[in-house]
Amino acid sequence: VERAPAPPSRRVTLTLPLINRARRIFFMVTGKKKAGILADIFGGTRPRLPAQRVHPRSGGSAYWLDAAAARSFPSLPHGKMNR
Repeated sequence: VERAPAPPSRRVTLTLPLINRARRIFFMVTGKKKAGILADIFGGTRPRLPAQRVHPRSGGSAYWLDAAAARSFPSLPHGKMNR
């Protein structure tokens, strides 16, 4: 996209169908504000969050979390979550 209305003015947009063609998707999640969203994604309490719609056709997805984002999942080894 050239001359986008919000910064950055030049960017690349990936659509959900393109993302789902990937072999593997990695999400990097940081901050305590994201802990509740992660609980919603994996608990299914909020319908159709964008991350819930990512399902790679030939692989899987992994979530890399910092300690603050992983606080809703205390039993996770090293703050890593696969789906």
